[in-house]
Amino acid sequence: MRRLGAFLFALALAATVAAVALAAQTPRQLRTSIFAAARARHSVHYVVLTIAAFRTRIVGDASGDRGSQVITIVQGPNVGHLTVRVVPHTAYLRGDAFTLHAYLGFTTSQATRYHGSWISIPSTHPAYASIAEDATFGSFLSDLYPKGTGLIGVRGILDGDKVVGVRVSRLRGGLHVVSTLYTHAHGTPLPFKELEFAPGRGYSSWNTISRWNEPVHVQAPAHAVPIVTVLSG
Repeated sequence: MRRLGAFLFALALAATVAAVALAAQTPRQLRTSIFAAARARHSVHYVVLTIAAFRTRIVGDASGDRGSQVITIVQGPNVGHLTVRVVPHTAYLRGDAFTLHAYLGFTTSQATRYHGSWISIPSTHPAYASIAEDATFGSFLSDLYPKGTGLIGVRGILDGDKVVGVRVSRLRGGLHVVSTLYTHAHGTPLPFKELEFAPGRGYSSWNTISRWNEPVHVQAPAHAVPIVTVLSG
């Protein structure tokens, strides 16, 4: 029992030292620590709630070369749905007429004709980057990375837990936003929450990050319509 007690004491001491070390780091060091921990993983799950011109909820799973997103879009009385799948070299999307037209910018005719159909977009097409954004692990981490001006460190209580984090000002879709990325003050410094606001501009976003390293299984859908065919209609 004495050996077990010593072992548990050592674990507690290690956790305390880790917390102190995180809190003592400069903002740049903390950012480096957070992303070193994230890059050591290979997959992630996330849920993003955004209030802007559209209210959106994105439930995503990202891994090295593939990922998926289930997106709900609300604008006034209209509610739309969009599913995105990314496999090596190709992105696929399927949406309803409202989402294809109002959210993605297809013409009314195209949106009506391809309502509910899978559309394939090769990685060589200009639309690929915007559709596949955040669906693969590398793109998710790149978007999450706190790059901008005025990098500062923050600490406090979030969801009942002690947290530390980094905050920057940056451009998001043409808006100047304040973005804060949090990690728990104890243990491995994996990011678990990102909050963004554009004060006075009607934009806010909450990103909850979890389930690191869980398997992500995504397959290409059958009978997808090439994007060039959709755009030519």
